[in-house]
Amino acid sequence: MTNRYGEKNEPIEKLTNEATFVVDECLYLLGKDEGKLGNFVEELKSIKKRIEDEVPKPPSRKKEIQNVVEDIYAVEKPKKPVVNNPSKGKTKGWSKEARRKSGREMALEERSKPKRKCGYCGEKTNKHTKTTCPLNPKYIEKLAKFDAAKQATNAS
Repeated sequence: MTNRYGEKNEPIEKLTNEATFVVDECLYLLGKDEGKLGNFVEELKSIKKRIEDEVPKPPSRKKEIQNVVEDIYAVEKPKKPVVNNPSKGKTKGWSKEARRKSGREMALEERSKPKRKCGYCGEKTNKHTKTTCPLNPKYIEKLAKFDAAKQATNAS
C-alpha cells in the first residue's frame, strides 16, 4: 500500500493530515488580510527551501511511473508514441454517386409521386405549378424576357 507521499505509514499519514489541516486553518484565518497572508506564504517558502537543503532530492515521479510500467508489463516504454490520430470517418448513408438510376427507374419514381393540381389551369400534374403554368400570362412574359436577354448576349 502506498499513498501520495510514498509507502503507507500510519504515523506519517497522521502527521501529514495534521500539517494539511494546520495550513488550511491558517489560510482561512488570514484570508481577509492580504499583507499577513503574503508574509505567511513567504514563511512557507523559506521553510520549504530549508527542507530542500536538508533532505536529499527524491527521484522524479515520471521515472517512478515509467519503472512501474516496465515492471508490470516487462516491456520498455517506447520513446515516441506508436498510435496516431484516426482518419476522418465517412458520413452516414449512401453517397450521391453510389449508384446511377436508369431512365425507367426515374420515370417509375415520378409516376409514383402523388400529382398536384395546378392553381392556374386546374390540371393534375407534377410538371408545373401556378407560377410555372404555360397558360399563365405572367410566366409567358417572364420566359419572353429570358429569351430576349439570351438573344442579346448571343448577338454581342
